[in-house]
Amino acid sequence: METKPPTAEPANTLRKSERLRLQRSIEQLYKQGQSVRSFPFKLIYLCTEAAGQPSVSIITAVSKRNLRRANARNYIKRRIRESYRLRKHALAAHIADGNRSLCISFMYLTKEKLPFRTIDAAIAKGLALLIRKL
Repeated sequence: METKPPTAEPANTLRKSERLRLQRSIEQLYKQGQSVRSFPFKLIYLCTEAAGQPSVSIITAVSKRNLRRANARNYIKRRIRESYRLRKHALAAHIADGNRSLCISFMYLTKEKLPFRTIDAAIAKGLALLIRKL
């Protein structure tokens, strides 16, 4: 069996450590965070000094008011995570330069179930806006 040689590219994964899970951190993000809009998303972010390793943590939010069916909400959340997973490296490199940690909330604002291309383009635009603001 042949093994693949290690590559210099970072892995395109979204680990559990990259997801925002602590209630205290989520509350702090929504109370003190700033926002950027990129239709159909509102990105709320909070930048702090890194205690250890610089990191980016995300959370996705799809309102039950806008999409009633749970499978539609889960579909959108999966698409948001996939798009972020593919585009996170530029943001991570920018954060590592300043030795900061970043928490981001991706809030889905529309009532329609949009295709992946639209979601991906909006995430790319939102992350570019976020990098400029940082």
